[in-house]
Amino acid sequence: MARPTGRNLRAELIQEATIAMQTEGTSFSFNQLAKRLGVRAPSLHHHFRRKDDLIAAAVTDYIAGFETTVATLSTGSAIERLNAYVTAFTAPARDGRFCLCGALTADWEDTAPPVRKRIAAFFDDQLVWVQATVERGQVDGELRSDLAARDFAHGFVAALEGALLLARVSPDVEVAAGPLTLVQMAAR
Repeated sequence: MARPTGRNLRAELIQEATIAMQTEGTSFSFNQLAKRLGVRAPSLHHHFRRKDDLIAAAVTDYIAGFETTVATLSTGSAIERLNAYVTAFTAPARDGRFCLCGALTADWEDTAPPVRKRIAAFFDDQLVWVQATVERGQVDGELRSDLAARDFAHGFVAALEGALLLARVSPDVEVAAGPLTLVQMAAR
């Protein structure tokens, strides 16, 4: 029987798996994660029997954390909220990482269907938030009224994911420049 260590190995494992997926995709193994955490692989299987279970938990935690962050962006002008959203969305790039949900879309065929559904719902939620923010900015006269809010939301989220991709291949690129330019172009 394992002795208690006071570590929250489950949380550490989820965090380490998240980092692995944000930098390497789903090609990680329990043995690699165990080595990084300084434990034996069987102790990890105590928390997650299968890799798909670990991936699902990591996605759930990542999405919950991002949703909590987005919930704090409810004050200020539409431009301020969109700019803050860019900062939150591109935060992983500061550590050389990618949006977890975006990274997993690259491994879509290797991602379990329930996780795919959650990733799709995450992006739907982001599109709804951006569209609602743009629409509110239009009502307030802050953003151009001729702007198609739904189309802007799709382009904006795509620009954010693209900016994260570019940051991985060109570390000196200002990751937020493109999405912030879109916000400036939408302003009145």
